[in-house]
Amino acid sequence: MLICIALLYAYLAIHMISGRQGMFQIAENHAQISDLQNDILETQAQRVKLEQHANQLRARHLGKDRLDEESRRHLGFSHVNDLVIILDE
Repeated sequence: MLICIALLYAYLAIHMISGRQGMFQIAENHAQISDLQNDILETQAQRVKLEQHANQLRARHLGKDRLDEESRRHLGFSHVNDLVIILDE
């Protein structure tokens, strides 16, 4: 009888540590949650940056200089007297 109880406790201990909802899985879940939270923060920062860029492109905020800059960047157009410096973005 004592051996059966000891085996039952050993079985339960093994599943408590390495089971589907065991300690190892909980630690792995916490690490995954931390990684996903970092991804969320990066995505939110990128969203804010894109919203600012979109707001600058709206008609009421769009200045002639910004329009000229964007058109030259996207269309690859430059004036004969312009000095072109290409920067990696």
